[in-house]
Parts: sequence; structure tokens; C-alpha cells
Amino acid sequence: MDTTARRRTTSGRRSRRAGAVVFLLAVIATLLAVAPPAAQAAPRWVDGQHKVTKVTNCYSTIIGPSFEETGIEAFVGTYADYDSSPMQPFVGQQTYLRLFVISYGDHCGGGVFFSPKVVLPAGVRLDRTGQIFCYLEGARLTHPADCPQWSNVDSNGRYYSTFSEDGGNWFLPNRYGSDPSAYLEFQFPIVSDTLQSNTPIGVELQSAPANTNHVMLLTSNLNVFIGTPDVPRTVAATATSSSTARVTFTAPATNGGSPITDYDAECVSTTGGASRSAFAASSPVDVTGLSSGHTYKCRARANNSAYYGVWSAYTSTFTTPAAATVPGAPTNVSANATSSTTANVSYSAPASNGGAAISSYGTECTSATGGTTRTATGASSPLSVTGLSAGHSYACRVRATNSAGPGSWSNLTNTFTTPAAATAPGRPTAVTATVLSPRSIRVGFTPPASNGGSAITTYRAQCLSSDGGTTRTVDGAASPITISNLTPARSYKCRVRATNTIGDGLYSAYSPTVTLAADVPDRPTNVKLKIAGSTPQTAFADLTFTAPVSDNGSPITSYRLQCISTDGGVTRYGTSSGSPIGATGLTPGKGYHCRVRATNAVGDGTYSTFSTTFRVPG
Repeated sequence: MDTTARRRTTSGRRSRRAGAVVFLLAVIATLLAVAPPAAQAAPRWVDGQHKVTKVTNCYSTIIGPSFEETGIEAFVGTYADYDSSPMQPFVGQQTYLRLFVISYGDHCGGGVFFSPKVVLPAGVRLDRTGQIFCYLEGARLTHPADCPQWSNVDSNGRYYSTFSEDGGNWFLPNRYGSDPSAYLEFQFPIVSDTLQSNTPIGVELQSAPANTNHVMLLTSNLNVFIGTPDVPRTVAATATSSSTARVTFTAPATNGGSPITDYDAECVSTTGGASRSAFAASSPVDVTGLSSGHTYKCRARANNSAYYGVWSAYTSTFTTPAAATVPGAPTNVSANATSSTTANVSYSAPASNGGAAISSYGTECTSATGGTTRTATGASSPLSVTGLSAGHSYACRVRATNSAGPGSWSNLTNTFTTPAAATAPGRPTAVTATVLSPRSIRVGFTPPASNGGSAITTYRAQCLSSDGGTTRTVDGAASPITISNLTPARSYKCRVRATNTIGDGLYSAYSPTVTLAADVPDRPTNVKLKIAGSTPQTAFADLTFTAPVSDNGSPITSYRLQCISTDGGVTRYGTSSGSPIGATGLTPGKGYHCRVRATNAVGDGTYSTFSTTFRVPG
């Protein structure tokens, strides 16, 4: 810091001790009238403790020996209003920190140099969007050279004058006469982003080293309260129905130091409609109960736990639609029966939906012959009506519904009659049975004269034997139906029935009896093989078996044995009228397995399964 004293051009010294006290009282009274430009209800400065420096005066032939006197007196204060609602300053609101510096006397013929640095607590910042105010002995300094702005405040908060020859330090000149002192006042705009309770805030003041206590920390207590939130931004409103509007916005820049609890929206009419308000936790706010067909404008405000916020400006105007009415009547209505208990009702949408989307259609079918009345609803044509009475006459009508309610019924349709209730089908006729093989019959028939009012879904043919043959049943879609796996050489008669969705009809009369021809025998079972004989020359196959279950209408005349080698031996055969049966000439040292079949007058039956394998000695 430059500590070179600036000399006055005038000569002589004056006594100033008593005059300084009187002057200080006058200065303080003057300061109470000095206020920053911020508009507040009943503001006042909350000043901190006054601090002073001491300086030793120079020897003077006029005054006499040197003596110690006050060099600088200074204090800081904050601007507040504790009587307003909300109390000010509140979080996010601009207020002021002031520094007041007074010098006394000439101090060896020169003025006083000093350098201020703003010291802010956590959460408090200089508001560089605001203006710094400077006052010299109560008169506001407006010239940029006398009251420089933020370009002369460094990042550490130190405030420099524009006079580089003084090292950027501020200078207070000496005064003479009855007003022996000078004073400067600076007001710095500040903002607190958090609540503050008696938080020290101040200025570090450096003066010339000739002063005792030449570095002073001047403090005052800062209180910052919960305030009103800022105004919501980008507020807009649109009608969402004839009686509702949606108000949208973005959150305010600050919440006043307390979280926003809710938002209010208010819509007022410029054409005599009812004013309405609503609230919500966030955007959007839906306002209900508006008057249809009226012009409205809306505004919004944010609220916190302490205060209602400030209303935004009104939005652009909008007009609510006219109130919806019920839809007109549907046209081109027709109906037809789709079964004995159901009908389809078709229609065209009404010419007018009443100003609101149609949400559903309803139909009603009434009977003039005592049938049951039935209704149905749906979103579009056709509508299906169920539960009607079979065999009755009906006429139907349709109406549309929107948010205003159901509209008028259409005209009734032409009358239609539901079919009589369906029954099971009648009996098939002209049933025939044709032998296809010793084990199968083809059954032909004529469909029944009536399907019972419901389409036939299937037919069932059944052939029964009067002399011990196996009964067989086969389903089919139409005539003829083939029945297989019957018992050969047995007599059969067949019959048919029809089925629809209602159930099974009655069986037809039987066909004439037919007799199946005999067939080859069934297969022998329980085949067991052993190799008999002790030498290769005497070895032979000895096979036992159980006769077939059935000779299928023709007595068995013989059995045929076949022995096949599994590893290259000669195949051998044997015949017999029954079990056991043998085969000779087997190849020594080879493995064999054997099987047997039965023969009757019809022919050879199917071979049995193979026996287990045995190896011939040798």
C-alpha cells in the first residue's frame, strides 16, 4: 500500500479535539438519512461496532509538541427491514453492505489513505448486477472516476480507486475550521443464497502503517430470512374443455430460502365468465369450473412454507369452447338375426357429435311378440345383441353418448324374426353296409331331413355283430364312412347318427346285415427256441408256440417254421400240424433265431415274432 501522505497547499494548524466529537454526532445523524436505491417499507441500517486507529501528531511551533490523536474511525452496516412482511432481506433478495470511514485532523499535514476489502460469509455474494453507491460527506458521487463500479473490485473483494498514483488506495483529505474531519461512505449490493442468523459480515480496512491497528476487520451482524419465491416464468394457459384450462409454467429463479410447497393459478374472464383458481405441486395446474364460451387470462404464483409468492403477469387471452350438447341420433339403422338368440345392429354416426367426442353407442331391441328386451353397448357399428328370445319378432334402435350424456334414440329398424331354437339333428336315412374286405365295411347314408336349426358338425357310424364280432365306431364328416378292424367271418349291421352344436341326434335304422369273409389266421405267440442234439450232426431246432387267438373263420391246416442264421448259416424250414415244430440241417457253429406262421384255407397268416437266438454246437 502507498503510504505517502498527500500535503495540503494551505498553511497553519488548528485545534480539532472538541470539534471532532460534535462533528461525529452530526455525521451519524446525516448518515441515517442516506439510503440505497432499493425500495423497502421501513428500512434501517444495522451498524456494527465503531473502530478507530491512533496516530501521533507532528511537532508544531503553533500547536506545540506532538500528541496522539484519532486517525481513522470506521464501521460497517447492513440494510434491513425487520417490520415488513416478509422481513427483509430475504434469501435471494438484494440488500446492501455499507462502509463508513471518517478521518480527523491533518496528521502531519496530510490526508488519510485506506483500502477496503469486502469479507463475506458462506452463502453471501456480491451482486455484480447491482450498482455500487459512493458518498462524500453525504453527497452522492456519480462520476465513474469518483465511484467506479465492478471493474475496480477484484476477485478477493478488494475495492480500488481510479487513481493509480495512489496505488488504487482511497484518500480522505484533511479539513479546517469548524469542520475538521472528512468522511466517505460506500454501499455494496449483496445477495444471500441461504438463511443467515446474526452472521458476521464486514470489511477489512487497511490504513497507513503510521496508524496503530492499521488493519481493522469491521463487522456487523447479517440476518437473512425466508422470503417470497420469485415469480414463475414462461406462464401460459390454454383451454382444455369448455370449462377447464391448463396453466403451465417453469419454476421461479429462487424459492425465497424455503422449498416451494405448491403453486396457485388464477383465471379471470374479461367477458363476464366465472373466475376460478386452483393449486398443484408443480406445473401444470388445471383450473376447473370456468364458463364456456368466455375469454380468459391466467396467472400463477409460487408459495413456500412462509409466504405466498408474487403473481406473475397475466397470460395471453384464450376462449373456452361452447359447452357440449348431447349427440344427434344415429342414422341408417338396420338389424338382422344372426342366430335364434342374437342379432347384429348396424348404423351410421350422427351428423353432429354435440361438440364432444362420442364415447359409446347403445342399442335396444324390443319384441312385439313377447320376446325378452335386450340392450348392448359398443364403440362402433355393428353392435351385437345377445339373449334374445328364439322365434320372436324384434325391432331395434340406437343412440350415441358423449361427455354431455346420451343423445336421442334413432328410429326403430324394420322388424325381423329370430329363428326357432335349434335342436339336435334328425336321423340319417338309407343306411347301407358294403363289405370292403374280411375286416372292413363301408357305411353309406343320406343326411337327415333337418339339421335342427344348427349346422351338422359330424356323423358317427357304428357296426355291431350278432355272432361275436367286435363292435366298431368311426366318426366322419359326410357319407360314406369306412369302419376297419372288424372280425372276419362274422355278421354285421350298421347305423349312423348326426351331431350339431346342440348335441347328438338319434341313430338311424340299421342297415341290412352283411357277413364278412374268412381271413388268414392270426399270428402264433409265445415262441420259444432250443437247439436239440449233442453233436453238430444231430443238432436240430426245436420250437414251441401258442396257437393264434383266431383262425378268422377257416380252420388252421398247418404251421410253417423258418430258422434264419444271424451270422451266415443256411436258412432251414420245417412244417407241423401243431406245437412243437422242428428244423434240421442247421449249420454247425452258427447262431439261429426262428419264427412260425399258421395256414388255413384262405392262405398263410403273418409270421410270429422271432425267438431268442441260439448257437448250434460245433
